[in-house]
Amino acid sequence: MELFTKNDILISVKENRLIKDKDLLESSLSMLKNGWPEMYAGGFSQVFAFTRGSTKWAIKIWHRVIPEIELRYAALRNIQSKLQLPYFGEFQFVNKGIIINGQLADFVRLEWIEGLKLTEFISKHLEDKEALENLYRRFKTMFEDFHHNGISHGDLQHENIIICENGDIKLIDYDSICTSEIEGKADTCRGRIAFQHPVRIFSPMIASVRSDYFSELIILLSIRAIIDNPILWDKYNVVQAEDRLIFKQEDFLNWDDAEIKRDLFLLKPETIELTKALESYLSAHLFFEPVQF
Repeated sequence: MELFTKNDILISVKENRLIKDKDLLESSLSMLKNGWPEMYAGGFSQVFAFTRGSTKWAIKIWHRVIPEIELRYAALRNIQSKLQLPYFGEFQFVNKGIIINGQLADFVRLEWIEGLKLTEFISKHLEDKEALENLYRRFKTMFEDFHHNGISHGDLQHENIIICENGDIKLIDYDSICTSEIEGKADTCRGRIAFQHPVRIFSPMIASVRSDYFSELIILLSIRAIIDNPILWDKYNVVQAEDRLIFKQEDFLNWDDAEIKRDLFLLKPETIELTKALESYLSAHLFFEPVQF
């Protein structure tokens, strides 16, 4: 259900008189050289960059309803207060902090994380096996931490994964987060189709702390394959496609005939084992069993 038009939101962030949150009032909307605000539009929200001194924040405002969105951010806040996992930025959910089209609306203030998106990092380090091996190890560690602590991001894909200058992995966009507090509620976001099992895309699902397992496998297998054979990055038009790593949804739907399947089985043993795991996921129509890394 639509809450506001994107233009309604744009008008409000540019008008101080419509902003009720004190911290946001003391910040400045970041503008581009062409005179437009620095902003990013998604299927459910718009994100604007605000600065206050040397600090930069992402202000996320929803134009469509996401059920129990405040509860999801509260659940992440609760688990971060205990664990302080390094994969999430700082954030604050702000109730009724801005007036949009005559209505008080919520937003979330998020730490602005600098770095390269996952696809950008891989493209930059395509011939640097050491950098990619380090990335692979860091992903394995993050996924193991998530499994151990009962967390799923819910929308793991390249645009939600930032690789910082020091190599740290940071996740952004916490709208579909799941912890034990959220498990069993509606699965509000199915994620990018090239990162998700077809069952999750096409079937009604409930939120689960295991919903990242398939996406994790796609990320690890993609990186492992590129380490073995960097040519695959260009062969599968990753940069041009802009919405995936080396897999597309058609590969999952028609696995037996997928060209990428044949390429993967020509690679090194570790990559072949991950490929067999993917094959098992697809043949069983299941994606809630963790891969043994």
